[in-house]
Formats: sequence, C-alpha cells, structure tokens
Amino acid sequence: MALTLIHFTDNAVNVDEYPKASWQPDWFEWVVVAGWFVYSAIGVAGYRFYREGRYPAAHVALVVYGLAVASSVAHFLYGSPADMPTFSAVSVFVDLVAGLAVIGVALWS
Repeated sequence: MALTLIHFTDNAVNVDEYPKASWQPDWFEWVVVAGWFVYSAIGVAGYRFYREGRYPAAHVALVVYGLAVASSVAHFLYGSPADMPTFSAVSVFVDLVAGLAVIGVALWS
C-alpha cells in the first residue's frame, strides 16, 4: 500500500505530467485520490480475510486489489513512459510489479 500511495500521490499532485485521455476532465485528480482509498480498503479487507482464515474471500479481494494496483500501467495507453518524468514512469512500473506480486501470492495461496 505504501508503494501505491507514492504513485497515487505523484499522480494526483503531478496530474498534468501524466499522459491523459482526451476525455479526462480537469477534476480527475480527485478520482485518483478516491481510487486509492477504495483500492486500499479492498486490500485491507483481503488481508483481514486471510488472517481470519477466510481464504476464498481473501483470494478474491487480493486478486481484485492486485488488478487495481497493476492497472496503473494503463497510463501507457495514452503515452509512452518517455512522455512523463522518470519518477512517475518508475512509480507506474513499481505499481505493476506490486500488483502482480499480490495476485501471485493470492493464486499461490
């Protein structure tokens, strides 16, 4: 979650530095901020389900969380990594790896 917080904070603060779709409204950074809280709530629920031994619910929540986190790579649908600051591009790739790792653990479990 800390890794995704870094990316989402960068995305919200530096929204103009990220490639964006032509349909993206000016208030979109607030969707990004709200999205982090929704993603994180799903991740926390997955963790809690796992600790409680509720594995089917945990697996679903963790896979959904992992997909949501990994979806940061969708930034590149609207531009290449070269179109954004290096830190921002790296944070997208870190989110991708972190999301895939969460999915991997959930599937392995």
